[in-house]
Amino acid sequence: MARDWCGRLGKVENCQIGLFLADATGRGQGPLDRRLYLSQEWAADRTRRDECYVPAEVKFQERWRMALAMLDRHGASVPHGAVAADDEFGRVAAFRAGLRDRQEAYVLEVPCHTPVRDLQGRRPPRRAGQKSRRREVPFRRADAWADAYLALPHTTLATTKEFVTNAFVLYGLFKDLIREHEASAFTIRNCMSTIMPMAETTPCLTLGLLNDEGLMAFCESDFVIIPAGILLHHVSGKPVFLHNSTFPHDGVVTCAHCSSPRRLDGRRYEPAKIVTHYESEYGAAPKVEMPIGQQVTFLDPEYSTGRWLGFTGVVKSNPSYEICRSQQDVEIQSDWQKLRNEVRDSHWMMVYGDHLKELAYATRKIGVQWADLSES
Repeated sequence: MARDWCGRLGKVENCQIGLFLADATGRGQGPLDRRLYLSQEWAADRTRRDECYVPAEVKFQERWRMALAMLDRHGASVPHGAVAADDEFGRVAAFRAGLRDRQEAYVLEVPCHTPVRDLQGRRPPRRAGQKSRRREVPFRRADAWADAYLALPHTTLATTKEFVTNAFVLYGLFKDLIREHEASAFTIRNCMSTIMPMAETTPCLTLGLLNDEGLMAFCESDFVIIPAGILLHHVSGKPVFLHNSTFPHDGVVTCAHCSSPRRLDGRRYEPAKIVTHYESEYGAAPKVEMPIGQQVTFLDPEYSTGRWLGFTGVVKSNPSYEICRSQQDVEIQSDWQKLRNEVRDSHWMMVYGDHLKELAYATRKIGVQWADLSES
């Protein structure tokens, strides 16, 4: 049992996922095989495996890989004309490629907004009165870009490489949108219902890449926290990390999200493992390791009062709890008991270094009520 995408409910929920292979004809259908899906967290948790008697040979496997394995087991012995599946499988390019490699005809459902690309690169003719298009940017293969990224020092791949490649395809699309609208900041709403079906990955890694490049790109479309992130980015001159925060405990707050930048000092790439997005067990998300002892500044706006709270902390560890992927336990550098009474919103912004004096000056200039926790 784990939180995962449930096709029957059409949303992420606590559920068990089963895969079934059946032979279907005009006269009826019959089951051939079935598998119980074991999530990545469960597969890595020895205690839960022992309690549920999960055989040692059962390893984590993406559902589309499990489907291909069942097909390999039964396909040759069962005459069939084509493979049919719903859009959970149809949206996965690697699954479709696997069927083609096996010379299987297929009829797969795909989301209604699945984009289709002209492989010849032809563009529609320009209409009368339409402005001339911008200069063509030379095409760069996303898989080559993904290879270069995964070759960076201290980068470990722990998800399917196709998800990383698709993250770079999505990066190109987002960059086009930013250029088209001459935007300095970018945010996404409904990524699981909109972006994931179209992109065949999650936008987590893509948003981190944009922030590494010096842009401002955030998930959630939380317009309480995003203005604070924009200010913190300009004050610090560094990428900022939008994250969820736990309730302060023993002088420590745990910060976590799946879309962390890696060039958090504006220069070097921090070590990272590229894993799946937490809630969906799908796509590509960086689990970034921040240096122990690194000082950070937090900005926590209160939507009900317009008051912005600032304080600093020091990274104590990079844990691996069952929450969003990039995780830091941060020791608060002030009276943390005061923070217990100040916590209002789930999202905070974090950046490397101490920028409280600059934030105090900037917030006064834009008319925002400012509170420095270390002075309160």
